[in-house]
Amino acid sequence: MKKIKIFILLVISVISFSNLCFAQTQSKTYKNTRKLLAKMDRTFFDSTLRKLFQIGDDRIDDLIKALDDTEDEVSINTQIVIRALGNEKGTKALYKWYEKGGRENKGFSIYLGSLTPLPLNEWEFNQIDNYLESKDSNKHLMNSLFYALILDETEKSDRYLQKLEKIGFGIEPEILQIKKSFENGGDLPKAILKNAFFLTDEEKKYSTAKLMAYNKSKNKALIYVKRDFGALMEAWFHVVVIKSGDSWKFYSIAQTGNS
Repeated sequence: MKKIKIFILLVISVISFSNLCFAQTQSKTYKNTRKLLAKMDRTFFDSTLRKLFQIGDDRIDDLIKALDDTEDEVSINTQIVIRALGNEKGTKALYKWYEKGGRENKGFSIYLGSLTPLPLNEWEFNQIDNYLESKDSNKHLMNSLFYALILDETEKSDRYLQKLEKIGFGIEPEILQIKKSFENGGDLPKAILKNAFFLTDEEKKYSTAKLMAYNKSKNKALIYVKRDFGALMEAWFHVVVIKSGDSWKFYSIAQTGNS
């Protein structure tokens, strides 16, 4: 009996020590993670966003914690990074946070202009329903979800896509063509620009694409696309692609701004 008690105490001690070590490690990394989130620019070719995309999977616990940060900018940027990564643990925590009315609903408006992880969560479909009921005329805010519906490849997404097309969210290329994988060709940004269904052929002539970062596993890449027709006619996009065998597929797309 005495040996059993000693064994139990030993196990509890090991667990407590492990939790303490983890907490200390998270505390050390969180300060750095939060610093990056605070200075991140969510629109352009930003070095801080690049860094967060590279380390985000390792820092996912930091990111989940930062959702409740007292500074709105930190919380908003956190949402954007988690949505860009499409990390399973992170997105699961994010949607729970949304459902609980995270940060008293502050910053929710950004979701329409940020990358949308796949497969689409029920929360996203609810936002589309809210959008349809409100009859919002600002269509570009809806584009990231519209692209997500195209890329999601589920029956439910197809039904919602039909609803949106009825109110003017048409798209020229065949949907089956959009969903096809494409080869890297030794130049991923160039391949993405070539296959960028969210740009017209004319727009592609005035657009550039740059690799921002790969995630830790290098099975996803974040790309910056700029469409430039001149002053006051610019648009910026963040695009995430995912590895599919030896090819790549579009995973999420968001227009982050325009002039």
